[in-house]
Amino acid sequence: MNPVYTVLLVVIGLPESLRSSTLQTLVSQMTRCIFVEPVLINAGDRILNCIDEHQSELVYGRRLSDSEVGCAIAHRNAVSKAYEEFGRDSMLEWALIVEDDANLDATTLGRIRAELIAAQLSLPSLVSFYSEKMPRDTRSLDAPDTTNALKVYRQWVAGAVCYAVNQRGLADIHSFSTQPISCIADWPLHYSRLKFLKSVYTRVNEVEGRSSIGYRPRLGVGKRLVLHIRQLWHIRKIAANYGVTVLAAVNQLILFPAWRDSRARLELITRLFQFRTGRIDLKM
Repeated sequence: MNPVYTVLLVVIGLPESLRSSTLQTLVSQMTRCIFVEPVLINAGDRILNCIDEHQSELVYGRRLSDSEVGCAIAHRNAVSKAYEEFGRDSMLEWALIVEDDANLDATTLGRIRAELIAAQLSLPSLVSFYSEKMPRDTRSLDAPDTTNALKVYRQWVAGAVCYAVNQRGLADIHSFSTQPISCIADWPLHYSRLKFLKSVYTRVNEVEGRSSIGYRPRLGVGKRLVLHIRQLWHIRKIAANYGVTVLAAVNQLILFPAWRDSRARLELITRLFQFRTGRIDLKM
């Protein structure tokens, strides 16, 4: 099977306005690539785009910003376009979805293709190639073992700059395409129906640093506790709305955020202690 046509590149952005010069060079050399127009949202558009403000407050403790809504819609459109393309071409196995500021070049794309094809995943799956929190094995980049490059990750770590979804995963995500927007692009709660993996070797970052859309405001302890109580009160309804188990909803909404926030506070306390004892310089 020709690897050039088993992975479809889907770019969220227009060819003439890509923010990444490496991505712009890459798509200009490709014979097959589809583009999805970015979505800009203002206050007047929120009602027209069927946004579930109540559900987003249950999930995040706040309403989604206009940029977050636009990003979520663009990623939904990317999945829908890829799903339609897969319906016309039975040779396709994976859709690689990238944002317009992804630092993706031909060499990295070739390695991603090799890793995805070698994995032979039959279950609905999503593979992330971006996250600052995902460790990367740089020892074997010159000759990586593509047959063991993808590892299952138990938590849905944020990072929608570059990710791949297989055919069955696209069908599963697309089945929720008519639901109101209530989650950010990375990641809607119903994505936990898929197997989530990361690449041991390959990471694609943003060329301009962390996106403002990727910023996650931290709630105070009191507000976080109130949010989790509300979530637990409505947990069966939330799980049913997203087609996931109650356990999956509790894990993604409560257990993992609590672990993430506790770890962040522990790291801060550790750095302050090291600073006070003269072991590190916080300005570095």
